Amino acid sequence: MNTEKAEIRKHMLSVKLSPSDAAQWSEKIMEQVISLPSFQNARTVMLYASTAREPESHELIKVCLREKRVFLPKVTKENITCEVFLFRDLSPGAHGILEPKYAKAADPLHIDVILIPGLAFDKKGYRIGHGGGYYDRFLQKTGAVKIGVCFEFQLLDKVPKEKHDVKMDVVVTEHIVRKMT
Repeated sequence: MNTEKAEIRKHMLSVKLSPSDAAQWSEKIMEQVISLPSFQNARTVMLYASTAREPESHELIKVCLREKRVFLPKVTKENITCEVFLFRDLSPGAHGILEPKYAKAADPLHIDVILIPGLAFDKKGYRIGHGGGYYDRFLQKTGAVKIGVCFEFQLLDKVPKEKHDVKMDVVVTEHIVRKMT
């Protein structure tokens, strides 16, 4: 286990975030995501159901369900990503995170854009998640545009990178949209 990653995880989880700041920052982040041409042009998106420590995504899911094909992660041994048709079709799954009730697997090659949360990102597009590797395993199978989303305090100069880590194409905070080269 990478101890430097573990320290960054521990620190980011210890940061106190007021609900009003989180709500305001989340709204700005999602507005910036929606304004990206890659997101606007996407017909199929993979989103995430946010937890209290991530930019709030539930409203974006509802909007996208009216306009696009939407997939969300469903944590299983096979690491399946499933299509969602209605917001009410989500229920608490692994770790209490909302996920699709039904397992209609997505073909990773048919997803245009993936929105990815993380505990920390760096300015080169690498991320630190919770350590399960679910996103990295899925992201290795797709050519989708990978958009990392985080609060500004979660954007670091550099995070430790391992061989299996997948780089984001764009990182969005409440203040910036950073395209990676």
